[in-house]
Amino acid sequence: MTRAAQAYLGETGPALEIIVSATTKYGLADHTVLRVNAVATFALRWLSPKLAKFHEQHLSVKLRLETSNEP
Repeated sequence: MTRAAQAYLGETGPALEIIVSATTKYGLADHTVLRVNAVATFALRWLSPKLAKFHEQHLSVKLRLETSNEP
């Protein structure tokens, strides 16, 4: 992540955790989609095997992997 993205996450992270908690509490998490955009070589060599394991542990999460050289 860029420095700006890290700073943004640091400030918005607590709010996102509250949203996740409420979503789970009220049963709205059944349609969770995880969208990941990564450079193709990184996605194929490192990320794909990890996403497969993640999916096994979180069957309710739909994975969407996109590749791009854009930040």
